[in-house]
Amino acid sequence: KSLDYLFVLPGLLPYPTGGHKMIYELARRLSNDGYSTAILFVRDIYGNILRKNNSKPLEDFVKNRKTAYLFFEKFGNSSIGYHMLPLLRFLMGIKYRERLGSVRILFSTEKAEKYKIMKVFASSWQAAYIVKDLRAADEKFYLIHHEEDVVSFNKELSSLAENSYSFDLKKVVINEKVYERFSKESPILVMAGHEIEKYKGKTPHELRSPDTLILPLRSGEDKGSDLAIEVAKRIRAADEEIRILSFGNYSGQKIPDFIDHKGVVNDKELTEIYDQGTVLFLPSTVEGFSLIGLEALTNGVAVVSLDNGGVDQYLENGINGLIIKDPEPTHITNEILKLFKEKNSRSKLVAEGFKTAVRFTYGAMYQKFKEEIVDRG
Repeated sequence: KSLDYLFVLPGLLPYPTGGHKMIYELARRLSNDGYSTAILFVRDIYGNILRKNNSKPLEDFVKNRKTAYLFFEKFGNSSIGYHMLPLLRFLMGIKYRERLGSVRILFSTEKAEKYKIMKVFASSWQAAYIVKDLRAADEKFYLIHHEEDVVSFNKELSSLAENSYSFDLKKVVINEKVYERFSKESPILVMAGHEIEKYKGKTPHELRSPDTLILPLRSGEDKGSDLAIEVAKRIRAADEEIRILSFGNYSGQKIPDFIDHKGVVNDKELTEIYDQGTVLFLPSTVEGFSLIGLEALTNGVAVVSLDNGGVDQYLENGINGLIIKDPEPTHITNEILKLFKEKNSRSKLVAEGFKTAVRFTYGAMYQKFKEEIVDRG
């Protein structure tokens, strides 16, 4: 048996990340074009890595995993779990479907080894540890979305992520910052894309009232949620008329009552939030591409972002959005307030932002992948 393309992911997720969605879409389109394609969801990937790598931080991480995580690792990352996922999502109120068509789904490296594989792609630092040991692949690639060895992103496991960059895998990157870091290795630069159509707004930007600030509040130090809340407090103190909406799985400090926090939302609910927005502040310090910013631009929301490495692929400071290099809360607050006051400037950013966003479709992403990897043989 043979496979043209195998993508290795660290496991199934009830609601996939942007990186998962990118892999799903590439795999689906490759399969539709006649290439035999599979996705390997590695069950208990941390346990797999630990069995071959002596690491005290990883050993501690594995020991301290929560029961819910262990349960999902055992039953969720399996053929049964995959087919039960729609029911789990229904119970969790998550509206998402992979739509993978004829893409083969695997759950063990042993099954993957039974195929003769032309090209295999690691999609994360964890997956890189699996791919480097696969014996059945002709070519091995490492799709790096962003710098995963940043301490704020991977904490005690950052050294393992850093070590993965030394593996004999051809690097494929999606942003200029990561490209520059590995430039001596001549990485392949591709692009990310998104399902743009579903995020287009119903309400024109100039008709949205009251002025509304949107904040993604997500768990993880690298997501910058504490900074976003501090900025929100200062915005509130300066102008009580500005409404503040937020969404995400943040579980840190108590979210102030004046922030209308919607929690974890599906795509339809997220689009409804964007459709009320005037300005979105993206506080994350590390991003591979940041689909949130692209979604907001598509909907007609002005985007203000920290300089996180990913938004540089589509944001031009002062042209179609604002990129803030100084993460000091007062400076950020002043920039956002200025944008609320200067409606003409904001409208220009919104117009240019929309023109930019519609270029980053899944179709464009796949075309770039084909040019750089598939068509080159």
